[in-house]
Amino acid sequence: MTAARAVAGLPTRRKKSRHRTVSTQFIRSDGSSTREEVPLAQASAQMFLPLLAPAAMIYGLEPVVGVQISGIDTINVGQKLYQVIAEHAAVGIKGTLRLEHFTFCQLLCKIAYSYQIAMHGEFDRSESPALAILKGEELNASNWVGKSIMPLSEFPTSSLHLITSDSRASTFRQTIQVTTIQLFSNVSQSAYEVVVHAKDWQSWYSHTDA
Repeated sequence: MTAARAVAGLPTRRKKSRHRTVSTQFIRSDGSSTREEVPLAQASAQMFLPLLAPAAMIYGLEPVVGVQISGIDTINVGQKLYQVIAEHAAVGIKGTLRLEHFTFCQLLCKIAYSYQIAMHGEFDRSESPALAILKGEELNASNWVGKSIMPLSEFPTSSLHLITSDSRASTFRQTIQVTTIQLFSNVSQSAYEVVVHAKDWQSWYSHTDA
């Protein structure tokens, strides 16, 4: 995501060390490839976000193991990709992508938990599946973190991200606190839901087995 942050001009901790070019590997018509340094103003870069399955415990689904992925959201920043490819007499670009699915869920949990505490105050930490995921104690993240059925905004926003929280009645007739996060809402509709507060959430697995 380093290249995308540089091309989009997103805030960074080390602004002076930000790259001034993007290293891009272009595919030629004969199948060969060459790597070129493209100035930021002329470059195109991509961000790839995992699209998660709906959170099982929000929607009364069967518990799942690990992180369930339903797709990939590709966000292009900077110049249009096809224009950059044409300007460099190429037919495509190539690269390597590695998505850290669980780490991404932990990022969402960190945002959601922090927002919940800031807006609504503290509660017993043992009642937060989001905090357990963040600490690496709960590995079945897709039970508590997943995609939102609807984005917070269907149209590009002036804000970089959107976030809100609400109370919902769970499958087990308990009230839970869910934080919804729409990342890069200025260019994407991908939104995620995180169960931040759910009393006795550890026992929910046994309820679903009953």
